[in-house]
Amino acid sequence: MVDERRRHETEVSRAPRDASPAASPAAVTDLVTVASQAAVATRKGASTGTANALPHRKQRGTRFTQMMQEMEIGSVDPSTPSSKWPALPAPTAPLSLPPPPANASAGAGESHGQGSDRGWRQCKSHCQKLAAALSAITAVFVSGIVAGHLLFDGVSPPAPHHLSSPSPQSPPPLSSPMPPASLPLSLPPHLPPSPIPQLPPTQPPWPSPPPPPTAPSASEVVAEMNALWLSRSPARPRGVVAYVLDNGGDPHTQEELNKYKDVSGTQLWARVGQPVRGVVAVSATDRISVSIINYLHRATYRPGVIFRSGALGPALRRIGEQMIEYTYMPMLVLRRSAAAERMNCCYPHDGGSNRVNCPLGGDAHCTPGCFPYALRHVPLETCLQRTGPGYNELVLDVWRDGGWGAGAALAHFVQAIAIDSRASRVTLALARAVQDAASVADGLPLPLLEYNPGNAAAPFRVLRALPAG
Repeated sequence: MVDERRRHETEVSRAPRDASPAASPAAVTDLVTVASQAAVATRKGASTGTANALPHRKQRGTRFTQMMQEMEIGSVDPSTPSSKWPALPAPTAPLSLPPPPANASAGAGESHGQGSDRGWRQCKSHCQKLAAALSAITAVFVSGIVAGHLLFDGVSPPAPHHLSSPSPQSPPPLSSPMPPASLPLSLPPHLPPSPIPQLPPTQPPWPSPPPPPTAPSASEVVAEMNALWLSRSPARPRGVVAYVLDNGGDPHTQEELNKYKDVSGTQLWARVGQPVRGVVAVSATDRISVSIINYLHRATYRPGVIFRSGALGPALRRIGEQMIEYTYMPMLVLRRSAAAERMNCCYPHDGGSNRVNCPLGGDAHCTPGCFPYALRHVPLETCLQRTGPGYNELVLDVWRDGGWGAGAALAHFVQAIAIDSRASRVTLALARAVQDAASVADGLPLPLLEYNPGNAAAPFRVLRALPAG
């Protein structure tokens, strides 16, 4: 049994000669194993010296002592340089082992003291090997810290800190993928900032739309209206298209008359070109009536005149008499091209269009406001060829496409606002209110004109604004 133990411990003590702990992790593992065996051997030696106090122990103890001395002679000293085992830094302070117990029991005898001494020497030898293993592990750990410091900081490594005084011969560098500490690293200490990525060039902006045509001045509008009105050619008559804001027609009851009088300029302008009903019950929502005026046909529609004649009864006559201040309502001067686009039909006189009602907007069998004998699909000039005394009537559509629109769309239809020179102060104030509503609600700076049918040379002129205050 002693021979087997001696052979095993001899192999363990000689194992570190063939492997470098820096080069092979197995060497460190063997040293830890030796430390464990030393602790076991110590316990066994102590128990052996205490339990067996026979005389033959001296001989076996002598043989065991000789075996340990041979192991110590053949063991490796980590601080001794060797070609196979590089010198490693020793601990800062040697391990201080407690002295063997001085006060042995009296009954243990001489053999107990010898057994304890042998166990102590065996523990000391293995603990020295354990200290060498810890030094090797510490060296590997310190080398890893230095390598990481060099890799990430790009600065010179600090001086190695040894646990003990440095040995006369510096140990060779541990095997590591990092370059030697003495060689300068190729990484610059500070990298230049990366350039800011350039955005692709933006597309050139679309060319701005051409500015809208400049609105003609009030004097230019007046010159155009007078030229159209002065046309006297019977073969090709021309004229100005005038739309009287009649509030939907003549009121037939006192209640409708009261609503008629309470109308404001904003309300009148809001109904222009829209499929809405006026204050009169018989007013249509899908059409309006306008007239063409010129040198030969100067009259326009006048609300309440037919009632005051008494032809329709005393009740309507009384209503007509209350409408004298509203005989000349504000008018809109429409563009001739827009009127031609929206014309359903026309009459050379008052056609009574309020009596012709169809499905809203009309259909293939019925055109709103048009009797079978009405002129349809003809130029505007044709509507004036057979005109007699009084005013003529053109029926314009306000239903198609939802009406004439609002804002700038209304500028396609409306050219100016006019008021008869014989108008009362009430309707003149309404005309100015309509002008303000067109400017505020739709941004249309429409000129306000005065129409004087008795002036054959220049019936239209600009009506100046009232002085402030």
